[in-house]
Amino acid sequence: MIRRFSIFLFLVVPYLAKAQGCSDAGICSMPQSSVTSHEKSIPLSLSVEQTWELGEQDMQYLHSVFGLALKASDKLDISFSIPLRNAYYSQEWYAYISDATLASRYLVSDKIGITLGAKFPIGTVTAQDAAGNHLPMALQGGLGTYDLLFQGEYKMPSWSVALGYQLPFGAIDNTFEPNGKFIDFQNSYHLDRGDDIMLRYNRMWASTNLNWMASVVSVYRIKGDYIYDGERVPESEGISFNLGLQAIKAIQKGNLKARLAVPVYVRKARPDGLTRTVIIALAWEGFL
Repeated sequence: MIRRFSIFLFLVVPYLAKAQGCSDAGICSMPQSSVTSHEKSIPLSLSVEQTWELGEQDMQYLHSVFGLALKASDKLDISFSIPLRNAYYSQEWYAYISDATLASRYLVSDKIGITLGAKFPIGTVTAQDAAGNHLPMALQGGLGTYDLLFQGEYKMPSWSVALGYQLPFGAIDNTFEPNGKFIDFQNSYHLDRGDDIMLRYNRMWASTNLNWMASVVSVYRIKGDYIYDGERVPESEGISFNLGLQAIKAIQKGNLKARLAVPVYVRKARPDGLTRTVIIALAWEGFL
């Protein structure tokens, strides 16, 4: 296990200082297969996840994500989550409720699962600082659109592969243009985000006290992003490629999880504010 973890760090650490990466527009955090020692018959679970994230311009984020999951039947799970977002930039804190996600996962068979979900624009995208400067998307509470999410997953005992699609509706009601205080951020005036296609591969294995899951996630932004009245954002289409590692420890009536995610390749323009260079997360999941 130590050898595997060392190889993982050797692959990803050289990219931490220069890669742009991404947080999650929604499709990457859809319900997925993992490793757990608890029975799936437990009907209700609560979860709390705390992340630390490093973004563009050395911006730091603290996300507190609260989740609720219900096992409606042997084949159907329903989950809901909502984050509290704190961003620290230039010695100032910006705190908001972020966008909520509702998802339903149906098991067609022991190997095949289908997930449908939606994101709701609860987080603000029109916030200003105390001086009246419009904030860039990286400092807003949410993404400002209703999004439909779809995922199909094929699972085996030690691995799974998933294909997902995210469709946002409408332009974002954000009017940020680079100004004297936020000169290094990308223009997001009435931003219209492109659709995303995701391909994820998970590899699971167990050690003495922990279960592990390594992930390779690629997200392709179709057609790119647009601002104003149809002005295309150059180099905003294309692929982002990310690696992740998660450790899971079973406790009484729940799980503890630790997660590390880093990018290795991304598209150059990201006006949606989701640029990240590293994400570290700790989570608790309790069954009721």
